[in-house]
Amino acid sequence: MSEEQDIEQLTEELGRACTHYDLSTVLTALTYLSADACIQSRLGEDLFLAEFTKNLLDAIQSLKDHDNGNCTHH
Repeated sequence: MSEEQDIEQLTEELGRACTHYDLSTVLTALTYLSADACIQSRLGEDLFLAEFTKNLLDAIQSLKDHDNGNCTHH
């Protein structure tokens, strides 16, 4: 499986897992997962946050572009 397929599959699985949880709970859980990824990556906080922010902005733009923002992963 390609990295893009892995990302899509993981995103769908996380979306299904997050169903029925409120936004605050989902964001808090994702924050802890991101913090753990930061520590495990050994990139350092600044580089990790720069990469995370870039990916977040790319994802927001992609969702806005896809189906006028009506795309959902959960």
